[in-house]
Amino acid sequence: MRYQDEEFAQIERQMRVTEEMQKRAEQKMSGLSGSEQLSSDNLDDSDITDDERKILDDCFSKLPSQMEINENINNGHLQNDDLDVTFERTTFFEERISMKFPKDFFELKNDSDDYLIYYNFPKEINCLLSYVPADGEIELKKIKKGILKNFKSSWIKTTWIEEGSKRVNGNNIGYSVLMNHTPELDIFNCMMFTLVKDGYVIINFNGNKNVYGIWLMIMKALMETIEVSD
Repeated sequence: MRYQDEEFAQIERQMRVTEEMQKRAEQKMSGLSGSEQLSSDNLDDSDITDDERKILDDCFSKLPSQMEINENINNGHLQNDDLDVTFERTTFFEERISMKFPKDFFELKNDSDDYLIYYNFPKEINCLLSYVPADGEIELKKIKKGILKNFKSSWIKTTWIEEGSKRVNGNNIGYSVLMNHTPELDIFNCMMFTLVKDGYVIINFNGNKNVYGIWLMIMKALMETIEVSD
């Protein structure tokens, strides 16, 4: 599928890892009856319901506060339950952007100079980064529409959880949080978008819903560390 705007094409590329996770889940559901399979009738994408919000809020009940997460990442080390991660400032895309990033935690799959995939299957988490040559402001509503269109075409039911923007180190950074639903697996996507000198960068942490709470807070902490070169 080709989009008029390059950012939608890049977002579509980012979604491939999520789709691969969905396909692995579908392999496990081969014994389901036809009535239990996903169909176009249950693909009505929507904002999060009150019941869904309560379930997701429970993910944070035994976690540190956002302030504690921020402090730990700023100090370079976060330890929680079986999660033990060291963070250091890392640059991407020919030094267009830098941020605190997990060190020796992800394995990198090389794809191209403007598209990077980091994954850690034991921890059920991935990080995808894209550089998009472009100019102009980030339009969150436009990006949201493109993301939902991508998932709709892939027969993935999507719940939109939250979105927003923040000024960090002199740069406007947008973020979106959504959940993809399959019969066997719910996959979260915590996405950040920021302008760089000749385009912008998309950063997407995604993984199994059972690590959603901690990684949403990690994403918000990492967002505070983003620096863009002139």
